[in-house]
Amino acid sequence: MSARDPSDGPGHARRGAWLARAAAAVPGRARPGNAVATITIDESAVVIVAALRVDGPAQRATLADRVLELTRMELRLLTAFAQHAGRVLRVVQIAQAVWGPDASDHVRSVRGYVARLRLLLEDDPARPRWLVTRRRVGYCLRREPAPA
Repeated sequence: MSARDPSDGPGHARRGAWLARAAAAVPGRARPGNAVATITIDESAVVIVAALRVDGPAQRATLADRVLELTRMELRLLTAFAQHAGRVLRVVQIAQAVWGPDASDHVRSVRGYVARLRLLLEDDPARPRWLVTRRRVGYCLRREPAPA
């Protein structure tokens, strides 16, 4: 080792500990002990959240008796939100529930599907009352829509 080698000397342990703390503070970075709980979708259930009804067996959803025209993936996504209403779901949880455990390629798709669901659910998609974003965390389907 040379005198200029940064891996020796009294400050090396402190630098290593500082780097480990800095890496742990980065949001969304995978690290031990930061596993995301898996959520499941029961497509055989009928879920009612206020005026929203998601009927798995019939493969349809309604909002205040208005039928929502949904693709299969949109229905799966809405089912996941409805079955976990009131709970903030992380994007990776949503992707894994909809596309399966190897959903890493679909994490970016969640944002697009949420935008499409908002067009169907919300009076004003720019100011969502039903499907809200929790910045740096995920999305939440409220049990009751927020007041207008």
